[in-house]
Amino acid sequence: MAAIFRHQSESCRNSSISQIASSCISALLLLVSTYLEVACHHRGRPNWVPLQKRTSLELFLAPIPSRSFIMNKKLPWGLHWRSSKYFILIVVIISLFLDLFLYGLIVPVLPFILKDRLHLPADRLQISASILLASHAVATFFTAPLIGLSIDGSMSRRHGFLLGLVVTLGATVFLCFGNSLWQLIIARLLQGASAAIVWIVGLAIVTDTVPQDHLGKALGTVYSATTLGALLSPTIGGLVYTKFGYYSVYYLAGALLSVDIVLRMIVIDKEEAITFVDCAAAGPQLAPMETGERSLLLGPAETCRPDEPPRLMQHDEEERHQTSKSGAVRFGSPKHCCPIITILPDPRLLAATFVTFTHACLVGMFNATLPIHVQKVFGMSSLESGLLFIAIELPYVFCGPAIGWYVDYAGPRGPASLGSLLLVPSIFLLRFPKIMQDLPFLIFLLALSGTGLSAASSSAFVQANKIGRERHVENPILFGSKGPYGQLYALNNILYSLGMTVGPLVAGALSNCFGYGNAMAVMALQALLAAIISRTWMER
Repeated sequence: MAAIFRHQSESCRNSSISQIASSCISALLLLVSTYLEVACHHRGRPNWVPLQKRTSLELFLAPIPSRSFIMNKKLPWGLHWRSSKYFILIVVIISLFLDLFLYGLIVPVLPFILKDRLHLPADRLQISASILLASHAVATFFTAPLIGLSIDGSMSRRHGFLLGLVVTLGATVFLCFGNSLWQLIIARLLQGASAAIVWIVGLAIVTDTVPQDHLGKALGTVYSATTLGALLSPTIGGLVYTKFGYYSVYYLAGALLSVDIVLRMIVIDKEEAITFVDCAAAGPQLAPMETGERSLLLGPAETCRPDEPPRLMQHDEEERHQTSKSGAVRFGSPKHCCPIITILPDPRLLAATFVTFTHACLVGMFNATLPIHVQKVFGMSSLESGLLFIAIELPYVFCGPAIGWYVDYAGPRGPASLGSLLLVPSIFLLRFPKIMQDLPFLIFLLALSGTGLSAASSSAFVQANKIGRERHVENPILFGSKGPYGQLYALNNILYSLGMTVGPLVAGALSNCFGYGNAMAVMALQALLAAIISRTWMER
């Protein structure tokens, strides 16, 4: 009898697994076919067949419309709220939250996959885990510039967002059903690529949606919400695996991804909303709605003249012709194959990128050295040392919006320099053994470090965005209608991945050769250098 029950249980489990696999594959095929179909339509290929028989699906997915389609069809359902600022921000926040959540959800399960599922010998576990961790960073590093150039060029923000979802689904399927090391490596590569796509496209959508003077608050809110994903996911992943088994982790991931799929298909970013309204206004039957619908959809501050590119809609004519303090390329310059190269020498951008790189190095330093050191000093387990990182991450959650407001109010220079300066004593004091043996004071220093990291990262991002917006206003021909924002965020992603690689290597090598205290002194010196550079070159 027991054997019969075990057989039935195994059959049910296999049936559930096959259903999940078929559902994921169906979703992948649907998204890929929709993406290719819309892309063909957008490029004007003569062999593209209009979706006349699937009008409701096309209106629901809301691709970039053709003028002939809009003149003969009604506007997408719920265009007003689907393209509203708050709904767009909610969708982006949920997508970024789920990216970090799914990344962390697998972390506690990964050792058991290698040992129990792949049956790797004990001497290969560490190197295999290192390869899987490095695969994520490598994929992010190489995907970031490609997606940055693409979304600033011919690819719409929506297509990039859906492409990231397809890659995320593929990564989850490979992780769930992978039974060899190379399949897990592919899964981690896909995870790294999806992280680059989702973060670059998501932040570009935030920039398109939020005015410059409120960008700091928006970013602070985004970072607060997404940090919760990084905080909660390892604990939830380990709990689900322990209580309900291996596949239950992926049932949870599939449920969360299904919500993300619906939201990403529903949302309409500002670029597409403006195109819909403009095309609708061009049709004789819909002409009377031009002014009213556009004002209702975009608000009075975002209405524009039809002869301006979409990104310049938010700027007055006077701002459009202002001169840059650092000397940008003239309005009539030919379009560059990689326009961001023309603004890289700007000292303000170099300062912002150095602050970003320093932030990533310090985060990587904590990840690499703190667990080992507290295990030696306090005899902490891996769980207890992991809980210490909550002290670093909680300031992102609680202080993010307030720091963002301060960045909007005071400009990026003050928060960046103060945040970097705050890191100097909080890291330098870690070099003293007596302080390291005082656990409450150690937690206080880690929380202080988290506050400084939060302030510095938000300020650097806002500074880079201000430079990109300024240069785009001066030369829309060079940067195109979308501006250099995708490339700027790709640069930010590359530098962060590089810092997360360099930081642990340098800190670990210094700690082994010269001791933990001297390693902390060197990292504090880097934070001091970031404070000086940001104070000198970043703008108010």
